[in-house]
Amino acid sequence: MQQILAPLARWGVPDIEDFGFTPDSHGTSAKEANNSGDSSLRIGTYWRWGISVTDQGEVRGLQLEEWPEVFVNSSVEAFVETSWRWYYTWLEAEQMGWYIECFDVVDNFLKYAIAKDPRVGLEERSLWKMVVESWSG
Repeated sequence: MQQILAPLARWGVPDIEDFGFTPDSHGTSAKEANNSGDSSLRIGTYWRWGISVTDQGEVRGLQLEEWPEVFVNSSVEAFVETSWRWYYTWLEAEQMGWYIECFDVVDNFLKYAIAKDPRVGLEERSLWKMVVESWSG
């Protein structure tokens, strides 16, 4: 697991309190069982999901309330890079005042996320797709 988490240890992920993303740099055992029954390590929280890494290295959003489990990324490396990319996309959109023009920036982020990890675009319940759709309508 240490090798799987190496990108997280090296670069971390942004703490974006304004929209509910809080990393857990220590990693704790996730109490929620994921759909496949894999054990996982909690690395943060995003809104209604515990962001966790499975033994296979996949990043999932595990249900904290009545929200279904979601796919986040195929690897920790993709998650770290995509999280930072989202952070800077969010800052740029915020500086633009969230006017209509900023939605091109947000849509470009999703294109990037899918190029980085094609499963982001293929999974029915994909966290990054849900994030963009919630911001861009």
